[in-house]
Amino acid sequence: MERKPHVAIIFAVCLFFLQVVPFLYARWVEDESWYSCVGYTLATEGHLRNPVFPDSDVESHVDTRPPAMPLTLAGTVKLLGPGPQQFRLPSVLAGAATVVFAFFLASELISPTAGVIAAILLATDNFLFMTARSVRPDVFVACFGVLGAWLFFRARRTQCFLLALSSAFAIGIAVNYHPNGIAVAISLGLCLLFEFRTRIFKAPRFWAFVLGIALSIAPFAFWVSSNPARTDAFKRLWGRGQSTTVEMLMSQEKARYSDFIGIQSQRIPLPINIPTRIHIVVSIIMAAILLLSTAPSVAGWITLLVVPSLLLWTTEVNPTSRFFVIVAPYLTVVLVAGALAFGKTPTRMRIAICVLVLIGLTQAAGNTYLLGRARSADYRAVTSGLRELIPRDAPVYGAITFWLALYDRPFYSYNRTPLDYGLQHGVRYIIMNDRVMLNGTGYGSNFFEPLLLQLKAFLPKHGELVGTVKNAFYGDLEVYRINGSELASGQLR
Repeated sequence: MERKPHVAIIFAVCLFFLQVVPFLYARWVEDESWYSCVGYTLATEGHLRNPVFPDSDVESHVDTRPPAMPLTLAGTVKLLGPGPQQFRLPSVLAGAATVVFAFFLASELISPTAGVIAAILLATDNFLFMTARSVRPDVFVACFGVLGAWLFFRARRTQCFLLALSSAFAIGIAVNYHPNGIAVAISLGLCLLFEFRTRIFKAPRFWAFVLGIALSIAPFAFWVSSNPARTDAFKRLWGRGQSTTVEMLMSQEKARYSDFIGIQSQRIPLPINIPTRIHIVVSIIMAAILLLSTAPSVAGWITLLVVPSLLLWTTEVNPTSRFFVIVAPYLTVVLVAGALAFGKTPTRMRIAICVLVLIGLTQAAGNTYLLGRARSADYRAVTSGLRELIPRDAPVYGAITFWLALYDRPFYSYNRTPLDYGLQHGVRYIIMNDRVMLNGTGYGSNFFEPLLLQLKAFLPKHGELVGTVKNAFYGDLEVYRINGSELASGQLR
């Protein structure tokens, strides 16, 4: 493997594509439309905003999330046009690049053999699999984060100012995809402090790092601060987590780590909660302990790369476990380094290999299981059914999930748009009974239940059922046409 690592890397990337690419059109969900809509609007209007929300919502005027994600999606629209596969392609490529960069990082920290094993093992990672199949920025943070980490350690070995600057630019790109990239910047800042201590301000690589980060985030910072409306929108968006209580924080972190060890029932609906990933967690812990005694410097570097991310997530309003993709490359390096440290004899090496193979196979099996479930969520079929029932220019009211199916029609998302607002702005068709409207978003009680009751009272009087689009995942969607030329909000009562 040390002689021809490129062959093994090609194998790892192919293994990754083999799992990620099938059914790439399936299971399109809310967040993906949320991001894609902004990217599409940027490509067609030249503005960063989300037009599916009411005028009273600040995001309908300006979206102050980091700009790299909508820029990526706008470029996708220009090159390939809108669609589930098209919008997801950049994520797939970022996931493949993460596998390659993990090889370089593990090779830099340990050996080319460790790099090859890490790449192959990471190619099966459950969180890399999930994020590479969705239109969210998490996989891009992982990709540019591990690239920045590799360049950082290579710059450390070669004492190269330009490599240090390149590392900072990579981290800056990660920050421009999502604020979680800030944790990666903090990690590498701590690595510099750990290396230079009191001499840090005299180190050229430190100033290269500061310069690269500053230049990377300066355009976005200037864009936000140069307009009062954008500044206000930025404060509103990023101040949402201030109302989070300790109880809420503990609940969301419990959910996040429960999913990491595999006991969230929505993943595998078993009659009892079984921690399906517990062997991976135990292996990581044992490998970390072994690494502390055999290679404490490597253990220290990995700790600095992981802990800031785990802490920053507690400030997020989103309790998703998908954030674990950001630290997945480093945890994979821990597993590989621990296995190589353990395998000092042929017998122990065989045991280590068996553990790594077990982890890879069980994760690949989990990915295969999720692929099988995704087949029932055929977004192409739902798109075809909705477009057949709803005329091209007719304004539509429904879950933001279906924006992509009807992207070329005026669309109002009930996720933030009241029904009366939609009707006052010409909504002629309503999509009813989707899974989010019926069951909520999966994080507690269904706060769309009042809307459901409102529609059940309104539609029999003012609507006509024109057809049903049935799907095992999205629900039995009922499409109603609103009667009358115009409806006042008073008629909703």
